[in-house]
Amino acid sequence: MLSTLRRCQVLWDEMNHFFTNLQYYIMFEVLEVSWSNFSNEMEVAKDLDGLLTAHEKYLHSIVKLSIRMGLRSCCSYLRHKCSSSIH
Repeated sequence: MLSTLRRCQVLWDEMNHFFTNLQYYIMFEVLEVSWSNFSNEMEVAKDLDGLLTAHEKYLHSIVKLSIRMGLRSCCSYLRHKCSSSIH
């Protein structure tokens, strides 16, 4: 029983670590960079169409970068877990 609880705690800690790192990446590597680019494009937009185009690029950038990192992180995590469970 104690070993099962310990394994659950380790799994919880690993999942917490993974999602904390994913959240950090999205906040500082995706949103902050994308917002900076969007702000620059807002300043040079000449009309509402330019602003809408900049906003569309901003949303596309967030989704693209988040999915790319999310998939990469999940694959890396699963690869690590599979290899460690074999040993």
